[in-house]
Amino acid sequence: MMNISSMKHLIFSISLSIALLALAGCDTTTRDIQREQVSQRQTLTEMQEKQEALNVNLQSTQEENARLRQQIEELRTELEASRKTSSTYAGDISRLDELVQKLNSAREKDRQVILDEVSSELARMSQKTAAAGSDHSGPSASPPAKKAKPDVGYEHTVKKGESLFAIAKAYGIEAAEIAKANGLKEKSPLKVGQVLFIPKK
Repeated sequence: MMNISSMKHLIFSISLSIALLALAGCDTTTRDIQREQVSQRQTLTEMQEKQEALNVNLQSTQEENARLRQQIEELRTELEASRKTSSTYAGDISRLDELVQKLNSAREKDRQVILDEVSSELARMSQKTAAAGSDHSGPSASPPAKKAKPDVGYEHTVKKGESLFAIAKAYGIEAAEIAKANGLKEKSPLKVGQVLFIPKK
């Protein structure tokens, strides 16, 4: 049988072993906690770095969006100015077309006036030549036949822009009567300076 001293020594040894085991377990638990804390701090640091990077990217994105909005507004302003300029050019072109048409019309009128004056001058020269020939033709020459005209009427000198119908209307007679009295056709063109006999109604 064991004596009391041996039992005490055994109990002490067992208690010491239990204490040492408990201390060893506490030390292991402390190291695990420390490792976990270090890992969490590293994870937190990484998350903070990622958040800072995201903030930088977000700021860059916002700046880029602001720059794009400014470019869009500038393009919109240029487009509006271009539309106004195009409208102005269209108006200028239309006015130029009108001026060209007026110029062509004026040239045509001037050309017609010149032709009328040349024709009138040629007619006068022809009449003078005919009159000079009749003076030297001798007594046997027969006088030129005269157109039959009414006894009573007026003489009218054709002015620029006048027509047979306008003259007839001014004297209150038919254009056919004036044409017949002057040996003309109703649609015959008149010459500036031409003298017409207007029968009196």
